[in-house]
Amino acid sequence: MDNQISPEQAIEISSLDQNLHVIAGKPHGRNAPVLLRSEKFSQLMEQWKEKFDLVIVDCPPLVGLPDAKLVSQNTDGLLLVLRLDKTMKDVVKEALGEIKLAQLPLLGVVANGAKQYTLKTYGYYKQYQQYYHKS
Repeated sequence: MDNQISPEQAIEISSLDQNLHVIAGKPHGRNAPVLLRSEKFSQLMEQWKEKFDLVIVDCPPLVGLPDAKLVSQNTDGLLLVLRLDKTMKDVVKEALGEIKLAQLPLLGVVANGAKQYTLKTYGYYKQYQQYYHKS
């Protein structure tokens, strides 16, 4: 978005899957909110929605930073990602409060960081073992 290269040049095809396209961001510090509020960002999001079946934007934490709220203005909704045994309940409550206050469409919650021994105690591990991998 800083005009050094075109949006098309920024898109890379992942080595994991030729149907996965990635744009690697770079830190913008204090300029991020300005860029995310810009008409150019809105136009890029519209172009990507037309070009791709699914557009996922990975943002910094919702609480304390405006990025996710600004990005969500150009998306169909947001997924709240939590790390089990790490994300504090108060932070989750605050995030949900901000989502509700800003009337952002919450599509769901992703809980990552599940330990295999925890999964075994629920009986899920053997049934779904092939789906788990270290990240």
